[in-house]
Amino acid sequence: MIAFIEMMLISAYMAFMRKYGKVFTAIVLIFAIAIPSMINIYDVAQLLIFPYDLINAAYGSFVAEAVVMADGGSIYTSPEQRPYITTAYPPIFSAVLSLAMPFHQMPMIAGRWAGAALLLLTSLIIAFFVARQTGDSVTGILAGLIPHIYSHDLLAHYIVYHAVVIAALVLTVLYREKPSTSKLLLLILAAASASWTRQTGLLMPVVITLVLADKSKMLALFAGGASMTLSVIFHVVLAAATHGEYSRGAFFEVGSHPLMMPLIYASLEYAAQSFVPLLGVLGLFLFSQGKKISEKTFFIAGVVTVLPALITSSKYGSDARHQITGYIILWIACLIFWGRSAGWKRVVVTLCLIIPAFYRVHPPRVVTEKHWNDGRHIQEMVSETDGYVLTDRHLGLLLPYKSPEYDVARTHEAWRNQEIEPHQLIQDIKDQRYDLIMSSRYYETTDVAKATDKYYEEVERIESPGPIFYRFIIMKPRTSSDRSAEETASIAAD
Repeated sequence: MIAFIEMMLISAYMAFMRKYGKVFTAIVLIFAIAIPSMINIYDVAQLLIFPYDLINAAYGSFVAEAVVMADGGSIYTSPEQRPYITTAYPPIFSAVLSLAMPFHQMPMIAGRWAGAALLLLTSLIIAFFVARQTGDSVTGILAGLIPHIYSHDLLAHYIVYHAVVIAALVLTVLYREKPSTSKLLLLILAAASASWTRQTGLLMPVVITLVLADKSKMLALFAGGASMTLSVIFHVVLAAATHGEYSRGAFFEVGSHPLMMPLIYASLEYAAQSFVPLLGVLGLFLFSQGKKISEKTFFIAGVVTVLPALITSSKYGSDARHQITGYIILWIACLIFWGRSAGWKRVVVTLCLIIPAFYRVHPPRVVTEKHWNDGRHIQEMVSETDGYVLTDRHLGLLLPYKSPEYDVARTHEAWRNQEIEPHQLIQDIKDQRYDLIMSSRYYETTDVAKATDKYYEEVERIESPGPIFYRFIIMKPRTSSDRSAEETASIAAD
């Protein structure tokens, strides 16, 4: 009797899946992808009109770099030189943001709109490509939402990296399908330019070599070699033009970041949430129909991109977002496979893809009246300060009114990783050069913190717990009447 009931249930399930399986799995996956992507789109929409640099991340640094570039300055300078507004990455993202600076008086909004345009461009490229590969517009729309699952920050440097890498992979597939000289030259240029946006883009010549190898080894070596040559020339010329400061910031400093055990755990946890289920889907693809060039291309690119990111995202100053590009690439391969699948394969793929989508669901970052009021209050303090202002990682708050002198977070990284003590910054603090210091106290060297505590006093604290997290300790110069006899003697000794 039990066996009969089991057979009836299995038969009913099989009949249901044959008749409604494709629609049912589509509805399930649409909900799974739409929920986290809509949350992130909501976050992005709020930031497009929020002019203040409050979120405790380096995004104001990129806008400050864009302002410097728009004014014709260099973003690769010595930590002992004012202004020390520098970056640990290649300059393309800051250069793109600099093009947007003339279009809005608030640099943070101009930068966020430029980031939103890049994110939309990436989504459109993915959507049209996947729809073309599968012949299914629904699959294309779902694929276009994938960047929004992982990207809710409009001023993160990986946004332009996503666009360039996806373009290179799409060109590779199009070239394999219908070769032409123009497509080959474009994919070589796109693969080379990936490293002009992030150092890990140096892996793209390796990817196109592997993908083209089964078509022609000579062609693969030529394309990979040409794109790698262009990449290296770019970095060498930039290093020479900046007297080695670019190399120190973008390669030596980043390369010297130590591995951190908590970040290793976080990196592996993130990989378990996304890499493992996505790899499972692609394993099924390789087992069942491994000749499809589009899935194969994105599979190779995703694995080659993710594996090194597991290490870099475990280093000091980093986080699991280094893995994002690889997961977007793997998602594209999985959705192409999903769009072409039917029956039990489609069901298995749907179940696997629900896992990484589920882990991307998070509470929305709601910009409240408190955040607006805090932003206005801080901007008023900056605008009313006649002299210089110093802040650690929220440079965007200074830009409408002041020219920042130091990116304190970058100074701290240079000191930690290259043992370069920021003597000029410490001396400026001792000389009480700054009429106002706004610090979270997270990004100071020991000596900078000691000098700040000795020569400045806290007058106010402005903070907010997550999801929009920030902490500002507002400090002003100590006067002689504020100091004890012991402090006065210590200052005299300095």
